[in-house]
This record gives sequence, structure tokens and C-alpha cells, in this order.
Amino acid sequence: MSGYEESDLERLAYGDGTYELIGAARAELKRRQLEYESERDKRREDHDFKMLEGRGRLNAVQQDFTERLAREQMAHAERLAKEQLIPAANVARATKWAALAAAASALAAVISVAFSVANYFHHS
Repeated sequence: MSGYEESDLERLAYGDGTYELIGAARAELKRRQLEYESERDKRREDHDFKMLEGRGRLNAVQQDFTERLAREQMAHAERLAKEQLIPAANVARATKWAALAAAASALAAVISVAFSVANYFHHS
């Protein structure tokens, strides 16, 4: 009966015919139905597995993206911090030189006053 079309088997199974022919047609229809359901279930399992596998890959890609983004943001923050430290270092260096210049100026003023006082007492 496996060579018959479904429409022919249905006609034989539910139409007029001998009990053997009706039974064989119904058995063949039942076998085909079970085979179809089995293949459908297998395809569904394959599809579900592929979806689960795809979701796992998607999660891995998303985690990798998040980690890479965090690394890039950290590197960017470090670059910004270094760039902001350069002007601060320059200001500190300039302040140090300004303090040294003020100290030298004060020393020169003290020496000048000392010479003026010495000159005053020497000529008086």
C-alpha cells in the first residue's frame, strides 16, 4: 500500500471495499501519520537546538562586545587623565620656577639693601 497516494488511501479506507483493503489502507494512513509526526518532531527539535545554539553564540558575542567596550572606555579614560595631568604638571613646574625666581629676587633685594646700608654707614 506504500505506493498509493494519500487521496487514494483515504478513499479506500473510508469508502467501499473489503475489510482487508480497508484495514490495510487505514494502517498505511496511520503509519504515514506517525512518520510525518516523527519527522515534524525531529525538525522541531533541530530548530530548537539551532535557536538555543544561536542564542548562546549571541550571548557570547554580546559579552565580548561589552568587555571590549569596557576596555576601550578604560583606555580612553586613562588617555584623558594623562592629557589632563600634562597641564597640571606644567603649572606645577611653572609655579616652582616662579617661586625660585621670587626667592632669587628677594635675595637680590636683601643684598641690595645690605649694600645700601653698608654704603650709608661707610660714607657717614
